Amino acid sequence: MKNLSLPLLAIFISGTLHASQLEPIQVPAKNYDVYDLAQIALERRTPQNTRHDLSEINRYVVLLQHLLYSENIERGKALLARLDLKDSRLQNAITHKAVELAEMGDHQTSKTLLEISGLQNTLTPSDDRKVAQSWLNKNQPEKALMALQKKPDHLFPYLPIILRHYKDNPEKAEQIYLSHQNKNIPTVSRAEMLLAIAYNYIHSEPLSSPPKDNRTKALGYLTEAEGMLDEGVKKEEISAKYVTQYIELARLYQENENRERSLSILNHQLGTLPDYLAKKLSTPDVLNIYRHYQQKDKYQSLLATLATSKDKGIGITPKVDSELNIIRLLLEIPEDNLAESRFNMVLHKAEYQCNSIVLCYGKKASGLAHFREIFDTKQLEKSLNAILSEAEKQDLLQWYYAITDIYQGLIDSELYTLADKLTQYTENKLASLTAEELVQNRIQADYYDTLFNMYLASKNTAQAEKIVSKFIKPAEKPNKLKDIYIQAKNASKLHALIKTLPKDSRTDANIALLELQCLDSTPQCSQQITDSLTDLKNSGSSLIYNLTAGSLFYHIGDIQYQLKMPSTPEQQNLINQLAKAALEEPLNE
Repeated sequence: MKNLSLPLLAIFISGTLHASQLEPIQVPAKNYDVYDLAQIALERRTPQNTRHDLSEINRYVVLLQHLLYSENIERGKALLARLDLKDSRLQNAITHKAVELAEMGDHQTSKTLLEISGLQNTLTPSDDRKVAQSWLNKNQPEKALMALQKKPDHLFPYLPIILRHYKDNPEKAEQIYLSHQNKNIPTVSRAEMLLAIAYNYIHSEPLSSPPKDNRTKALGYLTEAEGMLDEGVKKEEISAKYVTQYIELARLYQENENRERSLSILNHQLGTLPDYLAKKLSTPDVLNIYRHYQQKDKYQSLLATLATSKDKGIGITPKVDSELNIIRLLLEIPEDNLAESRFNMVLHKAEYQCNSIVLCYGKKASGLAHFREIFDTKQLEKSLNAILSEAEKQDLLQWYYAITDIYQGLIDSELYTLADKLTQYTENKLASLTAEELVQNRIQADYYDTLFNMYLASKNTAQAEKIVSKFIKPAEKPNKLKDIYIQAKNASKLHALIKTLPKDSRTDANIALLELQCLDSTPQCSQQITDSLTDLKNSGSSLIYNLTAGSLFYHIGDIQYQLKMPSTPEQQNLINQLAKAALEEPLNE
């Protein structure tokens, strides 16, 4: 079942819609559907002759998305006719949504959206690459090629990436390369295409030992790419893009068992680079070549260069950032022991102390993710404790801020077990403080909300439920339990809880139940649709200004389309009543 979430664009520019859109909505005397409800709310929310900010325009685009998804093409066209397609903000919103849909895998709706709005040729190179990559993610390089075929300037820089997805059919990659010869393609880009073809031959089946003829073909393309790069360097000064392709050439020579040529690239073409380019040789690929061919002196020299390199960029925590980047590279080589040693240095040496720089603590915590496959549980916990010990040296308020940043670093790195440990530590620490200490240090006395959210984010719903049971105010408990049951995907408890929620806060719980109970066309799903509409009708909340209601309408509409579940007579009656209420609802002045 397709993801039904409805992310809205966070853009803050204001502007206007087409004048025709400002006319009062004319709804024919017929049964409404949930998309009618969404459109009524949108068009009534914006009075005549007022300006529309971009968030409203984006909501029209979301409505358009769902109309097209459910194959209501003509209704989508009619909606577009009410909007001003000359408005660049609307154009940008539509193209952004089309790219977003492609990245989510809904290429048909994305294509239709661009076609009916006449914007299929307006995507930027970056947008086109995102669409192409969405096809590559589905292992469909032919579709990726088609997405860029009519825009050579967008295609050629991306073609080498597409060619690498023909590993199972290197001959096809050859044909594509030959059919896209163009004198305007930069030399380094053509060489990159040749390297992609060679890569395909090297990695074609069987992976463990490519057949001899494949290695011969790969060698031919590698040799041609080398000559092309050498010729390019003669005509123009060597640059970073050439260095990158020479390193890839050396790596592929190694994979193709061409020892002398691999080392020759490193020792000759890349042997006398200016300093600003020579530092690019400190990569796992080059180090692995030297280690593979037992070039110990060069390996150790380059490793030392990497280990002593510093990121000279400006940042909040440049030393920590630089070290974590070096550690990541060392693990790629892999040099696990050296990486671990340097991480211990980050955790314990004075020059890497975070002090009052709160964001620094979170960066160290996220660095633990590099070692999730290397450290056992005790080692990970010991490293976390080192970060916590450092944070405890700060005053109480700074400590509190540091803890939240450490926690976020763990959650972002999906280190949920450590995040749970951190929450338990935080709970114990805060419980040991008096109310006076909390107030003096400007820490909210009712800190259990914070702990609840931390346990919930770390997926410890059992502990979150204990916090609710012991410390959360009775009036707030139902909504907290709702969040727990949604996180735990516990449909039965959520269903039992929903009637205890305030009438005006049931919509998101009903949306969660729809997602849990409507994986198939079942009586339970149909009943949940009925219950959701009934709750909304009885909620007393605004249908025009309640944006969550719009999300509910889209969920129901998409479910009915996906599962081929037309509205029952009872559901149709509820929808008609909601439409009447929305049309009669007084507008905010």
